[in-house]
Amino acid sequence: MRISKEEAAANRAKVLAAAARLFREKGVDGIAVAELMQAAGLTHGGFYNHFESKEELAAAAFREAFVAAVGRVERQAAEAGKGGRDSAFAHYVSRYLARETRDAPGASCPMATLGTDAARHGAELKAAFAEGVRQYIEAFAKIMPGEASEQRVEAITVLSTLIGALTLSRACVGADDALADEVIATVRDRLLADSGKPSPRRSARRT
Repeated sequence: MRISKEEAAANRAKVLAAAARLFREKGVDGIAVAELMQAAGLTHGGFYNHFESKEELAAAAFREAFVAAVGRVERQAAEAGKGGRDSAFAHYVSRYLARETRDAPGASCPMATLGTDAARHGAELKAAFAEGVRQYIEAFAKIMPGEASEQRVEAITVLSTLIGALTLSRACVGADDALADEVIATVRDRLLADSGKPSPRRSARRT
């Protein structure tokens, strides 16, 4: 039976939402199309009504995940403004390196969950990932405390630290839970303690 354009669009959105979650949880190669379609509440046969290949779906799902993630950061930046950057930064770091975030990869930062897949797959996935990272850095820089001229550099540095800590912690869960908790707690506390201190670059410019 033929479905309307509205129904087709709704079904495509369901597939994208399921893929954006499941690829972050299990990796692109860790879940079959049939399982993904089942998670979306649709039949396997309907997949090719929306996408020509799993690779095309993955690229679209990467973009979907980044749109949501970047949107959240942009809302935080808009609410913070110049006067509230310190509190916005502290809130972001505390949530990013929380146990709840670590233990819910399907709903958390796509940079910490999709990077390995982007590196191992083709140009389409890499392009989608790189564009998402670029947009995320630009949004995150707006909540970085400090001088405007340093915000992009600091954003890249802090994000790389956050992603590394989250990845290490997740990899230790189940084998050494105490170490997993120690990693995120240590990095979180250090970033929050250092956030009010001038960077070496800023200090050098003042002397």
